[in-house]
Amino acid sequence: MARRRKKYIEIEEVPGKPLRYWPHVLGGGLVAEGAVVDPQAYVHESAYVDPGARVLRGARVSSGSWVAEDAFVDEDAVVGTNSCVGRGSRLGRGARLGMRAILGDRVRVADFHTVDADERVPAGAVLGVTQEPVTTSATAVNPPAQRVPAPAKAADKPAQRVPARAKELDRSAA
Repeated sequence: MARRRKKYIEIEEVPGKPLRYWPHVLGGGLVAEGAVVDPQAYVHESAYVDPGARVLRGARVSSGSWVAEDAFVDEDAVVGTNSCVGRGSRLGRGARLGMRAILGDRVRVADFHTVDADERVPAGAVLGVTQEPVTTSATAVNPPAQRVPAPAKAADKPAQRVPARAKELDRSAA
């Protein structure tokens, strides 16, 4: 009788509660139950994506990397070899995390920002200019509406033709 192979890997993190990791379609990396990884994202076979994490389209999680719980890797972002994206951290669109770089918990990396190799970013840091509001006051999040003047309407008359000789004179004057 042939023995049937499981399609997932179980790791017991909390005694009595196994955590299942399934191989990703593109790359074969291990994606935990509860994580959302786009089928167009690449997860290397030796990389892990933990529960609650999100990896969007075109993102790349390189070999030996780890995307922790509730982390977010935006479109076209790259998590370098042997790097770590901490719990609740956000790697912006097109951002690059260098080799062996470690992001602490709740770190925000702006779109198209690069974190150098071997860099350790402390918890709660904000790198680059992010789109998220810094303060939570009502006026900062929802600024008062400003009246914008309407654009000037074009004249209903057809455009007047300028003789070619007049155009030549204008160019010579300049």
